[in-house]
Amino acid sequence: MRGAGAVIVFIDTGEVEDILVLDSRRQCWGVEIPAGRYHTVLSRAVGSVFYEVKQGPYDPQRTKEFAPWAPLEGTPEAPAYLQRLHQWVDQAQQM
Repeated sequence: MRGAGAVIVFIDTGEVEDILVLDSRRQCWGVEIPAGRYHTVLSRAVGSVFYEVKQGPYDPQRTKEFAPWAPLEGTPEAPAYLQRLHQWVDQAQQM
């Protein structure tokens, strides 16, 4: 990992269960997410690099499963949703 980011873990209804902040300067480099959990990774610094490991075998049909409550990539609603995700991380860091 390089840079900084956040992992948001959701329950099946779309509510946030946990927000985990990753920062290579603070030695918080990884998290373990149970299989089948909806989650997203946000880059919080330019040039950040993340590495995700998934249990195999590789299935290209299941590499990206989109949550029913989140807008699809490239839709007009997506930028506002991404901004809201970043706001949730900002709020979590203030606590």
